Amino acid sequence: MSKVNLFHYATSELSQDAFFAWLLSWASPDTEGQMHQYAQNFLRFLYKKANVEFPTIASLKVILQVNNIDIQCRINDNTVLLIEDKVNTKQHSEQLRRYRETLEQENFLQIIPFYIQTGDQSDYSSVINDGYNIITRHDLLQFFEENSALQSQIRNNILDDFVAYMREVEEGVQSYKHLPISKWEWKSWIGFYQELQKRLEDSGWDYVANPSGGFLGFWWEYLDNADGGKQYLQLEQDKLCIKISGESKEKCREVM
Repeated sequence: MSKVNLFHYATSELSQDAFFAWLLSWASPDTEGQMHQYAQNFLRFLYKKANVEFPTIASLKVILQVNNIDIQCRINDNTVLLIEDKVNTKQHSEQLRRYRETLEQENFLQIIPFYIQTGDQSDYSSVINDGYNIITRHDLLQFFEENSALQSQIRNNILDDFVAYMREVEEGVQSYKHLPISKWEWKSWIGFYQELQKRLEDSGWDYVANPSGGFLGFWWEYLDNADGGKQYLQLEQDKLCIKISGESKEKCREVM
């Protein structure tokens, strides 16, 4: 019988917020033992990603969902780790900029912003422009692997379930490498598109909504039309299309 995993059911961003808040809370000087050591290692991992020197921690407080900010980890009353947590969804409505501005009003000595994406996202340029440190699922899996010996000693069901779930998600994304195309699922296409994006310049992918339920689209090879429109190639999972945009349908027909 396969092991029942909590995170097969706790799949929302709020559930993930709770996990990271729980893990960070174990880094408090009020805790001890191997779980405290693991959480401290996770905190060091975040500081290293941000290229900030790790401090001596005298106090640590974790706050959830205040001013719409997913997680605030307040350290030594002068530093806050601002964490925006995503599960496949993306930033919107200038939320990242607004969250920083909100915390800047509290006069912290340091605000260290993180954008954690445990799902998959084609483009992080606006996240980078807003000054956030990006933590991907791949980054988390690397941390989990580096701390696997300590995790095996801890034997905590919550930690074990989350790590196992992240590995399971990654296996689904990489499944395109060994499954026949006829058996590809949503995550398989994401993994394939990610590989294509590495090989094709000026390309991207995303979910495209339509009345029939939508699809994952991948687009590349943009060419300008004489009328100011564009042509490009679009892969709609198992269908390859040539897309033409222009001022009007008539102009598009002329290009065809």
